[in-house]
Amino acid sequence: RLLVGAPLGQNLQPGSNHSGALFKCPISTYDDDCVQVETDGRRVGDFDYEEDTGDDEENALDPPGNDEIKTGQWLGVSVKSQKPGGVAMVCAHRYIQSQDLSKMHYGQGLCYLLNNALETTEVLQFCKGRPMDK
Repeated sequence: RLLVGAPLGQNLQPGSNHSGALFKCPISTYDDDCVQVETDGRRVGDFDYEEDTGDDEENALDPPGNDEIKTGQWLGVSVKSQKPGGVAMVCAHRYIQSQDLSKMHYGQGLCYLLNNALETTEVLQFCKGRPMDK
């Protein structure tokens, strides 16, 4: 399969606009057989993600939190993967998280680490907690 990032695409998370998306596609000649990979929308607390219980209502994706901006985050602008059977990573380098979104916004970015089944196993925020002096 092929992983394709669409940084200006609409992902599955409600309440965001053009936040970007990741697609998995079989190698084929068809132009409509790609499926979007679920990434955003499972946040609980400080990026603990809930386990999939199989209950559709419980598994509905959540909108972005009151402390984050996902619109225009460019998810899929960077996509990396290991060899077949390895892990993959998709990043949104314009992701914003702040305790007070009414003040200045500093893009911190984030990356999702995905297992071989393309399920999120970890959320990486390399710039979180670092000083943001000008």
